[in-house]
Amino acid sequence: MSVRRRNDNGKWMTEFTYRHSDGRKEIVRKISPINTKRGAEQFEMLLRQKKMDEDQASQSQPIPKIFQEYAETFMNDYARVENKPSEVASKERILQNHLLPAFGGMRLDAITRDDIKTYRSIKLKANYNPKTINNHVAVLCRILSEAVESGFISFVPRVRRLKTPPQKFDFLIPEEAQRLVDAGKR
Repeated sequence: MSVRRRNDNGKWMTEFTYRHSDGRKEIVRKISPINTKRGAEQFEMLLRQKKMDEDQASQSQPIPKIFQEYAETFMNDYARVENKPSEVASKERILQNHLLPAFGGMRLDAITRDDIKTYRSIKLKANYNPKTINNHVAVLCRILSEAVESGFISFVPRVRRLKTPPQKFDFLIPEEAQRLVDAGKR
């Protein structure tokens, strides 16, 4: 059992590493709904049991879909419902121009961390901006996250974001600020 009381808010939490049947490790950190040591211990046992049940259920999952098929489902069921039109258009462009050519024919469960790293390196060699590549990978990870929630795959490969140069800020000098205020008064 690995329960402890947090110093910042005094709440009991559980933290443990769960090893899946396929060898993956997952760190589980949750605040206990019952704020006692005993309650946190019981909560941890409940979480461990839930992980074991999910692991067993994932072994009897339906055959995962092809990325291209699931991407269409994602756009119809999630992106168009949850995002504003400009975000939907951006996701569609990223999918059509970048992700589908790279991952379209792959099964969802076959997309690995190495595949994503290879994609990033290809885009870097093609002189894409690291921020743009991070945006592509964010859309890919969002699609895979939805596939996890739908039960088609069991996890999303973790990939670190590429380092991007600090964003440049352009501030108004006092004279420009005064002109802006004066123009607003007219």
